[in-house]
Amino acid sequence: YSNPQDPISHFNLANLYRVMGENEMAIEEYSHVIALKQQGANVGNLYLDSLVNIGICYKNKGAID
Repeated sequence: YSNPQDPISHFNLANLYRVMGENEMAIEEYSHVIALKQQGANVGNLYLDSLVNIGICYKNKGAID
């Protein structure tokens, strides 16, 4: 992606990683969206969606029930 501050790119990449079973990479990308929000960026609904999807990734890894 061309803009590292673009939350949509990180979110879409994270979704791709999650679907491919690359949960660690997905968590990293979702975390980037969350960090952007915490830095004051307008990420819209991607913040809450990223939180939910990180939970799914941890569940897929067996880290939570």
